Amino acid sequence: MTIINNGQAVVTGPVTVLWDGISRPEDVQGQNGKPDSKKFTIKFAADPSEPAVGELRGMLDAEAGRVFPSGKPRNFQATFGALTAGEYDGKLTGQLVCTATTYGNPPAIYDAQGREVPAASCGLYSGAKVRLILTPRIYNAMGNVGESAWLSGVQIVDLTTEKLAGGAGMSAGQVASAFGIQGGAAAFAAPVPSLPSAPLAPNPGIVPPVPTDKLKALGHTVEALQAAGWTIEQMREQGYVI
Repeated sequence: MTIINNGQAVVTGPVTVLWDGISRPEDVQGQNGKPDSKKFTIKFAADPSEPAVGELRGMLDAEAGRVFPSGKPRNFQATFGALTAGEYDGKLTGQLVCTATTYGNPPAIYDAQGREVPAASCGLYSGAKVRLILTPRIYNAMGNVGESAWLSGVQIVDLTTEKLAGGAGMSAGQVASAFGIQGGAAAFAAPVPSLPSAPLAPNPGIVPPVPTDKLKALGHTVEALQAAGWTIEQMREQGYVI
């Protein structure tokens, strides 16, 4: 079971980020005397077999039955939708898409090692793997009716996966290949710069690196950057190690 918080929320397994609106929140203008706020969102894709998907859907159906005892209105907006065939280079075929939201303050974010990460530098990107804590919600206001998922927490699982196709439909690896870049493409999102080509050979004279707070805040490790092709000199140039 993935249900937590006395049956009020679910914890997902690894899902795929499609859009990071956590490090780039949307400004929301206050209305009816309410102060201005921030809207934090994350759009993600999940396999229909993911246990948390079924559990969240069951909780939403139960709450919708309570709010709409005569049945859901015809204009009821569902939380989960289907991806269009061919989207994201076909790599997520058959998966469901959902957007989870929270307002005011960002959700708590942790890396794979259990360290808290600032929202502004969480390093998420389209293709990253995360686990989410989601709380079901039914809304019915000013003619807008439907279901949604509140975003209560994020755990970053993997920031080394390839960026998904975007824009003209090319993945990061395809773009790198078109530019003649050796060793693949950067998997880290801003503020980490694009990863360089893999070095030809390690330099045995390099002093072992010491991670800086900047690297720790991003949730990355020296080993992960080395696996992606960074040299120690390049890490030092960017202030990730000393």
